[in-house]
Amino acid sequence: MKNRKWGMALIAALLCLCMALSACSNDADDDPNEVVGQDWRTWGLVVDSGTITRNGEDTAVLVCVEDDGAYFYHDDENQVLFDFVKFPEEYGLTSGNYNAIAFEDGNGDGNTDVAIQFNMDDDNQLVLVWMYDESSNGYYFYDEIVDDNGNSDTPDETPEQVITNSDWEHDTIIEDAGDEMYVADATVGVQTYYPYGYVVMEVISDALVLYDNNFNYAVARCVNDIYADYNGSVEEFAIDYANSYIYNDFGPLYSMFSPIVDMDIKDPDNPNDLAQMDGYVYDDTESAYVRLYIYTDADGNVMAKSFYVTDDDALTVMDEMCSGVNHTAWYGIEG
Repeated sequence: MKNRKWGMALIAALLCLCMALSACSNDADDDPNEVVGQDWRTWGLVVDSGTITRNGEDTAVLVCVEDDGAYFYHDDENQVLFDFVKFPEEYGLTSGNYNAIAFEDGNGDGNTDVAIQFNMDDDNQLVLVWMYDESSNGYYFYDEIVDDNGNSDTPDETPEQVITNSDWEHDTIIEDAGDEMYVADATVGVQTYYPYGYVVMEVISDALVLYDNNFNYAVARCVNDIYADYNGSVEEFAIDYANSYIYNDFGPLYSMFSPIVDMDIKDPDNPNDLAQMDGYVYDDTESAYVRLYIYTDADGNVMAKSFYVTDDDALTVMDEMCSGVNHTAWYGIEG
């Protein structure tokens, strides 16, 4: 590996993206049913989109993936190529391996770099990184990062236990607690235990976020202050929390903004919980099954813990996450 520190900015952005659409091909050029003059963006070629910044100028691009690389076209009715990255031949990649893409300034030079995540035949995920070279005004292949899902039950001893937003970091302590991991976040005042294979994602400034490496998240806050100032029942507080905090959290987690929040008050799973809500958060391209708990910890602090699950087997995964992320409580530094 080369410089991994800068690369985590790209990885954080990549993990926050929704699952990619099906791979595309330029075979549409030979389609006998093609309508002359039809907008190419309607042909089913586009698998993703993003914004590339160069020399302070932003360009909206649409992504098409071929067996030999990813091509970035201007978001215009005329199919005009902006730039591209070529897949290194030694990896044996095809368009079918493509999973997701991130456009992010990985080295702080003000220009957008590229990270692409691929699904591999051995159940691993491979992330390849391309850097922008100003002298050639193009991308060159830089590095690879392998995500071995087969080792997800093994404690991660590397700095990648925390995936950090490129703009800020939380003050966290992470420890191996024997059969699970422990994190204490002094920045947001939350501590919890969580399963091996999860990572802490610093993608929300006022909350502790845990990511299971499969597009599912747990988000925890201490809400003592806002609950103390709230005029209304705990059920009304939960509804308002869902319509504000859960609404706003959806963007940093899934790169989807202005979602619809459709959640209902439920009888709490735990009789000691103050309130529980279940439902969905979604927009035109992404959705997640969501569960919210409002409860008090052992010291009487009011906590809010929400879970976002995108798996097909959502109920089972939700129950596993709710039990896996446990003893979530307020955390303060004494003295």
